[in-house]
Amino acid sequence: MQITSTTKLTDAQITTFLALQRRVHEYDDTHKKIYLSNQFNVEPTMAAFFIAEEAGEMLGLLMIYADEGPDEAAELSVIVTPERRREGIGTKLIAAAKSELAQFNYQQVTYVTERVFLAAHPDFETNWQLTDLTTEFQLSASAGTNKLYQLPNQYQLRLLEEADIAGLVGASVEAFDSTPEMAARYLRSALTDPAVDQYVLVNKNNDVLASTALDVTDVYYFFGLFVKRAFRHQGIGTALIQGIMAKVTRAKPLPFQLAVEGENDIAHHLYLHAGMVDETEIVYLKPQDNA
Repeated sequence: MQITSTTKLTDAQITTFLALQRRVHEYDDTHKKIYLSNQFNVEPTMAAFFIAEEAGEMLGLLMIYADEGPDEAAELSVIVTPERRREGIGTKLIAAAKSELAQFNYQQVTYVTERVFLAAHPDFETNWQLTDLTTEFQLSASAGTNKLYQLPNQYQLRLLEEADIAGLVGASVEAFDSTPEMAARYLRSALTDPAVDQYVLVNKNNDVLASTALDVTDVYYFFGLFVKRAFRHQGIGTALIQGIMAKVTRAKPLPFQLAVEGENDIAHHLYLHAGMVDETEIVYLKPQDNA
């Protein structure tokens, strides 16, 4: 077995990995998809993907998600083909990733898994000396959900423009407790990434009220949704979600997904009200030796 690393997967590697991921999801009854781009990582030259292969077969893959600097933990997502588990493949992938992270001064990591996986493997956290750090709920909706929704007349949906970014950075920082640099990086990425559309909801004066990104790769995946403080608790977040769902469904029906922090009851309720349903609980695990 050999382990290779790269900053970007080839089209052939992506196709092979997606087949592996589907097999793992079916075996483990899991749903969380690994993000297959390093565009949000702070260090673009740091390898983000580690692949375990043998005789041309992909046995496992690890992805590093590190959108913050080395003072914060990098997120590791790992999958290994069910037929080759308990052979140390995951351990070797993690060791390779930690070696790469150390070169960029990252010392802390968190691991991404799902509650259903932990329930099926009750000794996993003890054996790996891990503890729960935080959780998210992944929600989904079938293709065509909200296809008949009509946005209220006082609102309009449009795509983000460069001129909008400066006025949205502060609201994004407040919503996600991030830095201005990180907020601008996420917002600006939609202007150059063909797989991501950044929508804004505006009023009749063209004032931006709320925004969200939508990854259109293989499902419609919402992320980074926020409503400006002055316009919260007015149904604007729900209108934004439902309006986008109706708009994109008319062009190309696909399922919808998003994730919300486990403690964010207000946002969770908003997404349920918009027609989403809980699909899985994502768990972020912290090594007991993390500072």
